[in-house]
Amino acid sequence: MNENAGRDSQGTQNRPNVSTGILFLPSLIISSFNTSTLGLLASLFLIDMAATFNSSPGIVGQINTGTFIIGVLISLLMGDWSLRFKHKSLLVIGLLIYTVSAFGCALMSDFNFILILFSLSGAGLAMTVPMLETLVGEYITLEKRGHSIGLIVAGGSLVYFIGAPIMVILASYGDWRYVLPFFVIPISLISLILTIIGVPNESVKQKSPTDEISFYRSFKRILTDKSALSCLIGNALRSAQFAAILLYGTSFLRVLFKMSAEFGSIFILLTALGYTIGSIVSGSLVNRFGRKQITVVTALLAGIFTFLSAYSNNLWVFIVLEFLGSWFSGMVATSAASLTLEQIPLYRGSMMSLKSAAVNMGSAFGGALGGLAILSIGYGGSTSILGFMGILSAAVFYFYVFDPIKK
Repeated sequence: MNENAGRDSQGTQNRPNVSTGILFLPSLIISSFNTSTLGLLASLFLIDMAATFNSSPGIVGQINTGTFIIGVLISLLMGDWSLRFKHKSLLVIGLLIYTVSAFGCALMSDFNFILILFSLSGAGLAMTVPMLETLVGEYITLEKRGHSIGLIVAGGSLVYFIGAPIMVILASYGDWRYVLPFFVIPISLISLILTIIGVPNESVKQKSPTDEISFYRSFKRILTDKSALSCLIGNALRSAQFAAILLYGTSFLRVLFKMSAEFGSIFILLTALGYTIGSIVSGSLVNRFGRKQITVVTALLAGIFTFLSAYSNNLWVFIVLEFLGSWFSGMVATSAASLTLEQIPLYRGSMMSLKSAAVNMGSAFGGALGGLAILSIGYGGSTSILGFMGILSAAVFYFYVFDPIKK
């Protein structure tokens, strides 16, 4: 069977068979916004959290690693659940778990409990993110999917642009804990309510010709497809690259240039702006130039600029390089999601769940490797290693991934 035939023609339905209301896409965007709030908290206040628990940033940063590890495990289960249950139900449960995690972190003061409860948010993320992308594939026509995914990815990064200054202001009244009850938890509740109202209740799952879809069948189908498997590997590598900016970029800035948390919030604003604009721009470009082409170029540039930022001793050069690295990271996040979404449409829910697992695995690897590198060779060495992961991801996408929607 040739590669084109392997795309599963019965999954190429380009028109949704269930109408959506005006709140559908906004609810997905706000849900994406919500899922980045705890990550921003850990990124912006990593040094302050370390001081609270009398530990080092490298150690406290492993709360992100715990989140990503749990995310990987749940994402693998989601490959089965996405075939058994309505995607809206899974999305709502994921948002609920994320909200419970935020409540728990607000109530606990012991680091061990914080580690457990913060890591629980990984389960919520693993259920939420793939369902946001899968719902786009089910309810939105092909020509509008790239733009819609771009808006959803931008929603996740927009919290860094809007939330960073709000978090700093809230923390100024006490410490980083004030952010949870007055920002993170309210946003979680709003996204949960809007999702319940805005996402249709109808199930639009696609069926195989024999109507016997199973997790094992979909899992085998995806992992034995060279292009689909390479998409997962490429997503893991580009996610590891972005950990240099997302998890450690602000701490690197504050340590290297002796900057305050307030200046760090401005830095986050700039990088978030780059990521947001990049993700939206990429959503428009994929239909014009092709998903694979945009993914390869932007993954390469994201890796190069991240790598170069590790060797800058000038504050403004460092900020420009990190901004560009974030811009192209946003672009590749959108284009890679669009490319992955179209790989095997028949098993779209399972494919995006495994993609979520790959992203979490890459983030966990990047977070762990970056933290260990900080302890042994410093922030510069950590950033350069993770930047190289982006370059590797571009090579994987270029040599091994097939774009079923050729331009």
